[in-house]
Amino acid sequence: MPQKRLTIDDGTPVLSQLGDDQRRVVFGLLLCLATLPLALWNEGRDVQRYRARRDGIGSAAEVPASRVNARWEGRLVLVTGVPATRGPLRDPAFDIQAPALKLERIVEMYQWRERLEQQVEQKIGALPTTNNVYLYARVWSTPVIASGGFKAAAEHQNPTHLPYTNGVWTADPIKLGAFVLSTGLVAQIQPTMPVILGTNVCVPAALQDKAKRDPEQIYIGQSQAQPQIGDVRIRFRTAPVIGLSVVARQADQSFAAYRTQRGLRIEALRMGIHTVEGWLAEDNPTEGRVARWFLRAVSFMCLFVGSGLFLGPLAGFARVRKAVGDMEQNGVTLVALACAVTLAAAEMGAVWIWWRPGLGAALLAPSAAAFLLLRYRLQRTEKTGEKTGKKTGA
Repeated sequence: MPQKRLTIDDGTPVLSQLGDDQRRVVFGLLLCLATLPLALWNEGRDVQRYRARRDGIGSAAEVPASRVNARWEGRLVLVTGVPATRGPLRDPAFDIQAPALKLERIVEMYQWRERLEQQVEQKIGALPTTNNVYLYARVWSTPVIASGGFKAAAEHQNPTHLPYTNGVWTADPIKLGAFVLSTGLVAQIQPTMPVILGTNVCVPAALQDKAKRDPEQIYIGQSQAQPQIGDVRIRFRTAPVIGLSVVARQADQSFAAYRTQRGLRIEALRMGIHTVEGWLAEDNPTEGRVARWFLRAVSFMCLFVGSGLFLGPLAGFARVRKAVGDMEQNGVTLVALACAVTLAAAEMGAVWIWWRPGLGAALLAPSAAAFLLLRYRLQRTEKTGEKTGKKTGA
């Protein structure tokens, strides 16, 4: 009895295609299988970051600032309110006063700055040589730039000191209701609001002839439009008395650093009134975000390529073609893209379903729908094939 010759739909013997197609199928399958652990590891790291935030700030108890409750001693708490100080802060040199948490004096001098640049020179018939070129630029700088070590020090000399030093004045104590801010929290308060200088600003007598005053700064020099080396500008900034939010460990009538089970240290302050949920919504760390999305993109591309290699050799089989549609040429690419999206969404949803059920379900839903649709079409194809076979046999 002659053996049946197994052929694809177009009559091409399967055995003649077996070698190349097998390699493509195996490589595509291995690529997809090798990509999934990488994707799971990447999403797992993101979940760990999320858990660390939830276990930390997310577990803080919101307590009123009006009184100290011993019940929350040693616990992680969120306290909000408008701070109070004893009175305005004052810069004695310029007699500037401001009701603020911090008052900062910023003194900058126009100075020379040296920069070394290495230039490679290539001459015909000779090896390339590297030459050191010293470049000089005029810049505004808070610290004094020592010019004694410049290569061309004689032509680029800076003054050796500032006429006034930088300074910061801090309210002490800063109270938040019944609590007193700790040193670590006070250090997080940054002066950001410029001080508008009025006519009451006191310019020392020694600088009266050189000082020029405008609403934003005191300028010591001949011309603000054409500054010269040694000119000085003095500006002031404050941290205004506005609402604060503190997340830290309650320590008697103050605060201290709180350590989570994962070793995360929490002693944080923000300007403005925030709830725990609002704090978490704004606390979207950028650290590692680029790397996480890069790995997601790499994983997706590997799944896409692997799916294409795996599905390509199957494009000629009638059963598969009836189940997923026309897979010739561009059809394979579209089906591979759908498979990659489905696999990537399923992997991400499976990782996130426990910690963020809404996000996990949203990612798993299209994957589950695609799987059920494919299963339904395969079953329907099998039933159609059985009916056709019975009619043909009849």
